[in-house]
Amino acid sequence: MPTAKTAIGFFATSVTLTNGGTAGRLDPGDTVVIQFDQAVNTTGVSVTQICAAVASTTVYLGSTHGTSTCNTGNTAGTLTGINLSSAASKDGAFNATATWTNANRTLTITVGASVMGGTIKVGAGTTTYIPAALSSASGAAAICTTAICKPTTTTAP
Repeated sequence: MPTAKTAIGFFATSVTLTNGGTAGRLDPGDTVVIQFDQAVNTTGVSVTQICAAVASTTVYLGSTHGTSTCNTGNTAGTLTGINLSSAASKDGAFNATATWTNANRTLTITVGASVMGGTIKVGAGTTTYIPAALSSASGAAAICTTAICKPTTTTAP
């Protein structure tokens, strides 16, 4: 008789959002740290920008932007459920840097300068990390995308 849920594949074990700029805003210096249970194949995972889609309460990690809206593609995944708002109800995009540490088990994304949109305000709430189509460094497993494999955090930048 089963006593615990199991999932096939590897998964993100935690996501942490940390304010490094102005409290209550998505801005330069804020970080997103994602921990994985095993090494990630980083080929094709490029996070040079992030984009905050106000209406869908989603931050696209590794996404580019249009003239006033986010493109929905991403290379590292998304953060959903974030309470986002802007004075003009427009999306906001930022340069970003990504660093892999802990033998490619920890991804730290640091928010850089704004490249589109205005001030993005962030309210408290539960944020869920939804991974992109990542694979393990060994190539033996794809990322688990079921509900039990999506870590949440209540910390807002």
